[in-house]
Amino acid sequence: MNSYRDVILSALLTKLIAAGIVPSGNVYRTRITPLHSNELPAIVYKPGAEKIDIANRNAYLRRFEVKIEAHARATATTSSDHEADKIIAAISNAVGQDPTLGGLVHQSFETELLEPEYPTEDGIQAMWTVLFTFVYATNQADSTRIL
Repeated sequence: MNSYRDVILSALLTKLIAAGIVPSGNVYRTRITPLHSNELPAIVYKPGAEKIDIANRNAYLRRFEVKIEAHARATATTSSDHEADKIIAAISNAVGQDPTLGGLVHQSFETELLEPEYPTEDGIQAMWTVLFTFVYATNQADSTRIL
């Protein structure tokens, strides 16, 4: 059985692809190899830390962090960071339209937008990272059961 984190990540993937922000083949989970210019624009999402608090004697309150990277390249008229920023705005809008991911989580919110990175020295490519937190509760005896 998949962990509930995997269920959340699958729902997030579905949402990002359905939003049509980048071509559907350019949305990756934890990509290891570098993206090449012909694969841009792209989105890479990575599971992060999960903080767990005891909500009551039967439940855990979980805050699951997901890092979402927007990768873009410059066009003839706009800079790479401008293109990546447009992707970040579209990601925020897509998640914000349904912050419960169809009822899978209690809420989700952006927690941080990190400084852009430029993987190539010429600045033709840019990567912006936004951190999202997904909040949900599970039964203490069975972490696969959402409350």
